[in-house]
Amino acid sequence: MNVHEPEQVLHDWIRAVNEKNEGLIEELYEPAALVMPTFSNMFLDRNDKKIGYFKTLFARNELLVTLHPRTVRVQYVGSSVAVVSGLYCWSMTVEEEPVSYEARFSFVLDLSQPRPILHHHSSQIPRTIYCGPSAGVDPGAGK
Repeated sequence: MNVHEPEQVLHDWIRAVNEKNEGLIEELYEPAALVMPTFSNMFLDRNDKKIGYFKTLFARNELLVTLHPRTVRVQYVGSSVAVVSGLYCWSMTVEEEPVSYEARFSFVLDLSQPRPILHHHSSQIPRTIYCGPSAGVDPGAGK
């Protein structure tokens, strides 16, 4: 029997970030969980590194994560393991200017564990898009 539901873990994580709740963040991540964060090139594989990263983020004014709910996908990998992925938007103030960063994310969750997040990857969506042959665009179209 699952202790958690995948989408509830996602919503709990968003609430923890939006409330700047370090305790809840720590409760959600398994101590050995790997985090590949949105705003760092480091792999965070220790609890102190994860908490340090979130403390730095929580120092930002007007920090907010907004989920794009129609993008959320849940894939079950086993009876208690699921992958949740989708898009969210980070908003905050940087140097007194409001900024926002669209990002894609994935969480690997063991729903039977009290600390369900095993792996979390998040990356900013590039602001420019290359549309070439490998992107499914016919370069000869319109000639």
